Amino acid sequence: ETYTCTDTLSLHDALPIYMFWDFRDVDVLCESYRIEYFKDTAGVIRGIEPYSMDRYMFSADTLFQTGYETPILKIVYSRPLMKMKYPLSYGAHAVSDYKGRGLYCNRNAVDVRGNVRIEADATGRMAVSDRDTLDNVLRVHTIRTSSVGIEKDTIVRDTTDRQLEIYDIYQWFVRGWRYPVFETHEISYYHDSALMRSEERRVGKECPYRC
Repeated sequence: ETYTCTDTLSLHDALPIYMFWDFRDVDVLCESYRIEYFKDTAGVIRGIEPYSMDRYMFSADTLFQTGYETPILKIVYSRPLMKMKYPLSYGAHAVSDYKGRGLYCNRNAVDVRGNVRIEADATGRMAVSDRDTLDNVLRVHTIRTSSVGIEKDTIVRDTTDRQLEIYDIYQWFVRGWRYPVFETHEISYYHDSALMRSEERRVGKECPYRC
């Protein structure tokens, strides 16, 4: 089965947003975090990290996540989650929806659905130390909204209470580098339109894999 996402190119009437990012004094919250990627005998791309295992697939020019497992949660996407579109040049963006189901603590049903938008919204230079400045940097902004419902048994109903999760992610890529050299992740949790809590992570170039 082939999955697609909406893909448009914004030409921008003005010149590209050319920026200078100074990360020399930023506190990096993750300096060592390793993920191992491999393809299993069934052709499924897997990512193994300390506390989770992710599954991926390519469809045309888009990378999708098809599911993931942690010690307490397992999710399988019936409509996969878009992770990246290739190539992604300045001004390009892609939009896709997703949905999936799973189990929490191997007994509580979980239903998740939402949409994701990925946009290359800026380009420029980045200072990561007093003697290290990177050129040809592309910033990619991802916004993912997720409506999550958890039941006390193995069936999710129309009356299931739900919470809203918003993932706001920035990634800085440099031409010729496979992984982003810097990332910021902010996750906000809402219930009945009220903010319950938020989390933030920053990942520096010392961390050669995503975090």
